[in-house]
Amino acid sequence: MFDKVFWSFPSCIEAFKHCKPFVFVDGTHLYGRYGGVLLIVVAQDGNSNILSIAFAIVDSESTESYPSKAGYVWYMDALRGVSPTMVDWAGRFRNEIWLQHCDNSRQFGHITTNMSECINEVLKGIRYLPISTIVRITYERLQKLFVTKSREAQSQMAAECQFSQRLLAAIEKNREGIPKMRVTHCDRRALVFVVEELEPFEGWGTGSFRVRLSKGTCDYGLFQSLHYPCHHALAGCAAASIEWVPYVHPVYKHKAIFKVYEMEFSPIPEESMWVVWHGTRLCPNLAMHRKATRRPVSTRFWNDMDETEQHKKRCGLCRQYGHTRRGCPNQSTGDV
Repeated sequence: MFDKVFWSFPSCIEAFKHCKPFVFVDGTHLYGRYGGVLLIVVAQDGNSNILSIAFAIVDSESTESYPSKAGYVWYMDALRGVSPTMVDWAGRFRNEIWLQHCDNSRQFGHITTNMSECINEVLKGIRYLPISTIVRITYERLQKLFVTKSREAQSQMAAECQFSQRLLAAIEKNREGIPKMRVTHCDRRALVFVVEELEPFEGWGTGSFRVRLSKGTCDYGLFQSLHYPCHHALAGCAAASIEWVPYVHPVYKHKAIFKVYEMEFSPIPEESMWVVWHGTRLCPNLAMHRKATRRPVSTRFWNDMDETEQHKKRCGLCRQYGHTRRGCPNQSTGDV
């Protein structure tokens, strides 16, 4: 009896070794003859390209807490005044799983599941198909993705581009704030600085932050979180005439990005050439058979943001209310 299935491909397993060292997991419901949830494991390369590396089909998606951090202490204190039970429930989870400031910079600044949600949009069209077809489509789409991305990375390496385009754009953006900062050297090797913001930058208020280049840290937090120099670190490098390149994580280099897509997918032979399977034969699980004949009931929780105002439709020709373009009494009859 079919219960659940997991699959991944050797190229994806090898690719993850050169991606950012974290994954996101999310699920999307299947709407074919049999129900279930398609779980997708997503990784990201050094150029912010998302990549599916593993899949599974199970009966239902478990309700785990997702990462979140925005003024953790303030919000937890506010929540404690409303519902102490909710605070106790949140305290049962290990902080490093869902709080960015407790993850020891392992998540590269990512605190949401937006990446896996993007994959859901891509795979929406296959949710009505049989499982064997879903497995084949994931193989073929990843095969096409690897060919495209490996050619792009190889071309950019041939053009002597050392880092990904996303990183270079972020560095240029961070450089814009250097003239608005004052740097004080704190050691003879020029590796420790105090950077003072003279004007607000990127919507943040002014402040004073310590930068330690040798440790790759800044009191602001972005240097160690994103693993490349923030605007404070770049200001320190500029003041000491130091190159910022050594302080960038290797995952952002084009060599690493090319390694992600280097291992190719072998073409699938014609089915008549497959080895005959003499093992266990699975039969459908009737408990997963979709019985509903009417429109499925939505499981989404709606709020005020989902409410839309009802607008009366106007005629496409005269822009008046009460009729449509087809029955417009003001349309031209052809007479001059």
